[in-house]
Amino acid sequence: MKHWLLLLWLLLPLPVLVWHYGPGQKWFARDIAQGLLEKAQAAEAKRHWREAEEFYRLASDRVGNSDQQLRTQLDLALVRTRYRQGGAVEAIDMVDRLVADPRFHQQPEELQREARELAGRIHYHAAWVMRLEGAQRDLWMEEAELARQNFRMLAERSLAKADTNYSLLQQTNLETAVRLQRMSLTELM
Repeated sequence: MKHWLLLLWLLLPLPVLVWHYGPGQKWFARDIAQGLLEKAQAAEAKRHWREAEEFYRLASDRVGNSDQQLRTQLDLALVRTRYRQGGAVEAIDMVDRLVADPRFHQQPEELQREARELAGRIHYHAAWVMRLEGAQRDLWMEEAELARQNFRMLAERSLAKADTNYSLLQQTNLETAVRLQRMSLTELM
């Protein structure tokens, strides 16, 4: 009987060790990522874009692919900070990859809406700048069309859900994107 109790006593830490080196590592990484996320959000609120991007990147590295929703939120934050630093080209590539990801449609509706709205704004800004800089029509028109498509999708979905305030905002964005495609260069200036 003593031997069995001794064996049981020696095996007692085994489940704790298994948990610690298994699911516990994911929880630990998420805790660290949450701390980094809070620092990034504080830096973003102060408009310290470079610092915020670094914290978001570190948090994203910690999370890996263990939590897809958190990973998408971090990727979206990275797009936003990159865009705010003037890296529109990288932001366009990042947001297009994010929206084109097959797992993107499994994300919560609010996260999809935020990503589409940011994509629309970035494409609209890119079309505006390209047009002012004298880029070829087909190049800036492609960006304007991508902005229009994102805003239209947002307007239609929010209208179907009877979210009239958000739908009106997106309809205004849609009209602005269409106006960009139709106005002359002198009107643009």
